[in-house]
Order: sequence, then structure tokens, then C-alpha cells
Amino acid sequence: MQKLNTEWSKETLETLKKMSPLSLKVTLEQMRQGAVKTCAECFQMEYRMATRMMENPDFFEGVRSVVVDKDRNPKWAKRDITKVTTKEVEAFFQPLDKDQELILYPSATAATEKEE
Repeated sequence: MQKLNTEWSKETLETLKKMSPLSLKVTLEQMRQGAVKTCAECFQMEYRMATRMMENPDFFEGVRSVVVDKDRNPKWAKRDITKVTTKEVEAFFQPLDKDQELILYPSATAATEKEE
């Protein structure tokens, strides 16, 4: 985006710099994986991600900075996106314990698959 050097690219880059580096990398991986998954697989992936994201300190820091203190000055666990490891990102996509996994019923899954 820096190379584009447009007003939009500059504004977007500044916005992204304020976001959680971990969340940015997880979101990018989500888009990459989701592009080749079925709708049901995406539901499963998103549920796992959301469950793990709510266990992450950056989630609470984001809520604190926007909702609680309203200072809009979050202190992310890792401030540099290059410090977020592949292992950390991959952890968001791993299966949950069996009793925590999202249950999709066949009729709902079949209906969403027909729409694709």
C-alpha cells in the first residue's frame, strides 16, 4: 500500500497500523483458508477463531481501549506485526476440544452448500 501512495492507501495503512498485529495476521489467514473452504467449513473455522480470539489478551485490550476507557490507545501484546509467529496464527485454526466444537446439523449444512 505504501507503493500506491494514494490518499486511500495512506489512510488505510494508518488505520491498519492501529489494529492488533495478531488480529491482522489471523484475519489474513482466515481469508486465505476461507477462499477454498465450503460454507460449513468456514462456519467451523470462524467459530474456532472467535473462541480463541476471546481468550486472547488483545481482545480484552481492544475492548478496554474502545469501550471501557475510550482512550483508543490500545497496548497490543505484540506491537510489531513481524513479531507475530506462524505458530501463533495457526493456533487460532486448530480444532477445539470435542465438547467445544461447533455442531452443524445436516439439514442446515445441506442448505448452505446448495447456495454456493
